[in-house]
Amino acid sequence: MAREQEPLNGVAALYKARLLAGQGIAPCDQQFEERWPHLFSLLSNNKVSRDKFTLPVRLGVYNACGDWCLSLSAPGLAMYGEQLYKTFLEGLDGLTAAIAAQTFPWKPNPARALKVKEIEKPKS
Repeated sequence: MAREQEPLNGVAALYKARLLAGQGIAPCDQQFEERWPHLFSLLSNNKVSRDKFTLPVRLGVYNACGDWCLSLSAPGLAMYGEQLYKTFLEGLDGLTAAIAAQTFPWKPNPARALKVKEIEKPKS
């Protein structure tokens, strides 16, 4: 469920935002979440377990000789993959379908190591 984000005002709000960033708080984008739920989940939830998280998954887009190449990179999990689509919206639909069906062509990156971190606990 998407949450409303408070505006950043002052150092205290910025500090709070930094603490929340380490906890994997999902962005407020209800339209994205409703239209591409599996892609939204993958891009916005970087928790590995209740108290651990990894670097967020990244979505990349570039023109590949007239097609759109949409790529996903999970640097904390040392995995990546990409697929070609005729249109950008077809790409977003295709990515979310492939993620849901577990058919996205993930490839391991042996040059990188898994990086899992502990969730930062707010200090009183």
